[in-house]
Amino acid sequence: MERLGLTAAAGAVEDRAGRTFPVEGTYAATGSLSDLDAFVLIRPSADEHITARRFVVAATLVEDVPAVVSAGVDAIGVEPAEVEVAQATGLGDVRSVVAGTVGQYGRTLVVVVLAITLALGALTMFAAVTARRRDFGRRRALGASRADVVTIVVVSALAAAIPGAVIGVAAGSGLLRTATGQWPSYEFPLAVGFLSVVVVAAAALPPALSAAFQDPVRVLRTP
Repeated sequence: MERLGLTAAAGAVEDRAGRTFPVEGTYAATGSLSDLDAFVLIRPSADEHITARRFVVAATLVEDVPAVVSAGVDAIGVEPAEVEVAQATGLGDVRSVVAGTVGQYGRTLVVVVLAITLALGALTMFAAVTARRRDFGRRRALGASRADVVTIVVVSALAAAIPGAVIGVAAGSGLLRTATGQWPSYEFPLAVGFLSVVVVAAAALPPALSAAFQDPVRVLRTP
């Protein structure tokens, strides 16, 4: 407007061909379109033939940019080699940094939670095995092998861990759906649920081995 001598959104501009266009308003271009501040945008008439020099498409989500670029090229109707495609990289770079930071924090959090699960699972199973020591001693006296005792303890732990993991994954996915408006990718919840079950099984092994290697005679004699 300053270069054209306009003090308000009023008046007219003339192109090199002598055509006059009324000024209908102003705009302030920002972001990746900030260079448009040096241009006058003209709305062509319905029957006017124009040659497009630039095709601008805005994506709502950063992860949609590759698909939007491909769809934009297809919409123009030319070969990809015949056009120059430029993508705004600033937001993508910021997203990569944030994703890396959040990913590192998420991995650390998962490791801490699994470590706590391992410790609590081991304590719980030790308490359960101690409470059933006479039962395990009786089984051993009746001919059960050490492997049988280990299997009983681990299976009893998994019987509680598997339903708990299923409920936890379903509840966590539901909360994320409520908070973000979309379902999380299935890989992460399934991986966390699977690791939780594996951790509980690992936590049950030391108590199971402890019960399997106790002397059944001494256990049965202990009041």
